[in-house]
Amino acid sequence: MRHGFPKERRIKNRETIRRILHPGQKAVDGFVRLYAAPGGTVRGLSRCGILVSRRNGTAVARNRIKRLCREAFRLVSGAIPPGYDYLVCPHPGKEPGLDELGESLKNLAASAVLRVETEEGRKT
Repeated sequence: MRHGFPKERRIKNRETIRRILHPGQKAVDGFVRLYAAPGGTVRGLSRCGILVSRRNGTAVARNRIKRLCREAFRLVSGAIPPGYDYLVCPHPGKEPGLDELGESLKNLAASAVLRVETEEGRKT
């Protein structure tokens, strides 16, 4: 069994990122800010995009943070609500461990999805 992060699970398109940021709901904790928006999934899978600013450090540090976020999302993807696109924005200066980041993503995903569903209920 391969333990990768296939291309259909990644978000890299600028328009998709804007779609998630604009109407999407967010949840924040001490490590990351997580945005969630429904739809845009392939086969009911959740997709993940990662935004890391230059304030997070050098290119080497930013790439390490991206790798950690991808791996944490991959590990907890079975525990988060499916059918949503998620955008992870790590806070500058804080680099949690893989376990802490996974727990954070799991909790924030549940919170953000609840906010999205509440917002959709208000619109209808």
